[in-house]
Amino acid sequence: MDLSRYPREILTLIIEYLVLTIGIYKAVQLRLVNKTFDYEIMFAIFTRGVIDLHDPATPYLFNSLPPPLKGRVFLSKYEFKMQREDGIFSAVASVNQKLDELTQPSEEQQHAQHLQIAEAAGGIHSLWDKSYGQCMNQFFDEESLDALDLLGGAIVIGNLPLVQALLEPVLRFPWGGVDNLSQYFGRPLQLAAAWGHLEIVQYLLDHGASPYWRICIDSTSVKWPENRRKLENMPHTYRCTAGTALEAAALGGHEEIVRLLLQPEHCLPVSTLEYAEAYIAAARGGSVASIKLLLQAAGTTIGDLDGVRDDMLAQAVRHNQQAVAVYLLDHGTDVNAWSGCGIIRIAAQQGRAQMARFLIDRGAEIDDRLSIRRPIVVAARGGHQGVVDVLLEYGASLNDAFLGAAVTQPHLLGYLLQKGVDVHAKRSETDKHTTIGRLALLQAIQHKNPRVIKTLFDAFDAGVPLNFDGGEPMDDAVYFAKSGLAHWIVEFLLSLGVEDREVRLEDIW
Repeated sequence: MDLSRYPREILTLIIEYLVLTIGIYKAVQLRLVNKTFDYEIMFAIFTRGVIDLHDPATPYLFNSLPPPLKGRVFLSKYEFKMQREDGIFSAVASVNQKLDELTQPSEEQQHAQHLQIAEAAGGIHSLWDKSYGQCMNQFFDEESLDALDLLGGAIVIGNLPLVQALLEPVLRFPWGGVDNLSQYFGRPLQLAAAWGHLEIVQYLLDHGASPYWRICIDSTSVKWPENRRKLENMPHTYRCTAGTALEAAALGGHEEIVRLLLQPEHCLPVSTLEYAEAYIAAARGGSVASIKLLLQAAGTTIGDLDGVRDDMLAQAVRHNQQAVAVYLLDHGTDVNAWSGCGIIRIAAQQGRAQMARFLIDRGAEIDDRLSIRRPIVVAARGGHQGVVDVLLEYGASLNDAFLGAAVTQPHLLGYLLQKGVDVHAKRSETDKHTTIGRLALLQAIQHKNPRVIKTLFDAFDAGVPLNFDGGEPMDDAVYFAKSGLAHWIVEFLLSLGVEDREVRLEDIW
């Protein structure tokens, strides 16, 4: 169907209904279809507000948005109508207004600047720096705090003359000076490094900015995996001001800034966790050049990084940075270093078919004694058909894929049925009663998915029998549904013709 032939008003309503139906996570992926979809989906979410981003039913939705999308929320008109507990919306509006007055941008430049400022605020929103910045109210008056915010905005848009003018009064502050923190934008040096403004980074360093993040911890005295922090909690962030300037530059792939910060007068001690985090950030950002610079400055190799290199590979896979993954594996990183098919399981979870194929070709194992950890189960649960096809091609179990899809993916379930799943096959040699189809049915009941239940019931010659007179009572669909699940799922089973059962407590417990 060619939606472009419809009038704009009709297309807008269709897209709004689509967003409501499939949810915000899948909707934003459809922005890639074409420019019209991109515009209409963003309009539906951030201008029309068809999804309540602060709905108590989805308490983590807003904080999980990538900074660019969160920035769109800060700029949206509908959001200003909502009650707000913090001042980030007014701070973004104020900084944008003042920068407009100071820089007199064209309409196109103004729009770009506003988006940059909002994205920068979105990148630090809900991080520890925000709460730390709020403590500054006891040290500075409102005028001083506004000056720090405006300085942050000037840094974000890369206006060096304006930064020079705005930094001068900040240097006279009685506490902190050039390293003072804007609670909405972060520290000046980290901010300049994150946005790739080399001249501003140099200017701030010349005026005493510290490349350190509060205090650097010696990584030789602390086990690395137990000390991963900021980036782990920000899955969609590629500009981060919460750590060191070196980490911010490495994450953004700003090679010249990394090179500058590795000069002896600015370089962090190479034995610190903060230096190790710069490796992780560079892997996440896809910057092989930054990784090489970090290794060269430390006088070390990938092989000497132990657990850090494994985490680098995980970040590269999670963020689809295949060039980094190639570099790490070529230099001795173990593709199976994480137990339970951990590395390739990340690719399966993210729906990255090309990455999964690459990892298998490099020796990644795709089987595990625990079925829940098998990549094909993870991929099927996420509905990632492309990854499922790749794993099946390399010998993964069709039954495992079927059971994974039976949780929440009726479309993939139907696809796998067409590929020849035997729903009457026994689950294992030792279990003579439970078939693949029955186990899938029980999973669908447990997850209250009527579409999967109906698919299983209708799709086979005899269907998956809903009543079961052999084996344990809990193998029966009604017994199982009545043992603490929602009443409506029991009613749904009865509507399909299942015989009602009397449930006895001794059968359940």
